[in-house]
Amino acid sequence: MKILLSKMQGIDQASVVRDAAISSTGLLTGDGQDMLTALHDGAFLNDLLQARSIAAVVTSPDLSSRVPENLGLVVSDDPVAIFLDLHEALAGIDGFFQTRKPSEIHAGAVIHQTAWIAEENVKISAGVSIGPNATILENVSIAEGCVIHPGAVIGADGFHIETAAGKPRSVRHTGWVVLGENVEVQANTNIARSIFGGATSIGADTKIGGHCQIGHAVRIGQRCHIRPSTLISGSTTIGDDVWIAAGCRISNSIHIGDGAAIMFAESVTRNIPEDAAIAKGRLVEKDRLMNMLKKTKNPRRQRH
Repeated sequence: MKILLSKMQGIDQASVVRDAAISSTGLLTGDGQDMLTALHDGAFLNDLLQARSIAAVVTSPDLSSRVPENLGLVVSDDPVAIFLDLHEALAGIDGFFQTRKPSEIHAGAVIHQTAWIAEENVKISAGVSIGPNATILENVSIAEGCVIHPGAVIGADGFHIETAAGKPRSVRHTGWVVLGENVEVQANTNIARSIFGGATSIGADTKIGGHCQIGHAVRIGQRCHIRPSTLISGSTTIGDDVWIAAGCRISNSIHIGDGAAIMFAESVTRNIPEDAAIAKGRLVEKDRLMNMLKKTKNPRRQRH
């Protein structure tokens, strides 16, 4: 669905300098189509000039002349506030980010009586098991054979705060969570939905331990092992067959290649190549790391 800026409610039409049709919202580095975004700082002008998915920009009077003339333009003294207002308004339009429809729960799914399932925009396939006090919010798709343990929360808003009108403001999340076949999410883990459309996605046969936090728009591949109490921040991409030990902290927008391994309680602030390993903050030979882990799991008997 495309909507003209000039047709939107809640916007001062005098501020619409150049009209445009938009079909998504997002940050300057987002990957939506015909996207509306905000430019509040000239330091990000290069991101705007390099982007190919942007249709319109909300910006301040002093930056308005630097916006390319082929883009729609909305001018405001507080562009972030106007952008968030427009994002909220678009989120309320059925069919813009998604079409609302009754939730679908397969007869072969086993759902505990204390679990809570949203009435709209949830799809639960055959063979899914959902434990006590688990919460499945709107915009969640769970494929066959998934296991959701007690207290897990799937599809809540993630943590994204912008300053608008001088105050911190949470940004409404409008995307989905998509779990592939045979994903397991253990107790009290939280998986946030994507923020500007799209999806937070977990690949088939991936296992996620308890008390983990998976941020918005994270993409995790197949057959990954993510051990308990790990935090994966928003927009991070993790390949297939990745092993992440307990208590790790992964910064936002990180890329972790296929087959990588991350040692216990690591803080990851840079990309990790395919088949690499990280321990004590350093890249190490993966085979050496995995052999060390095997010895830790199977210690020799002590002599008496």
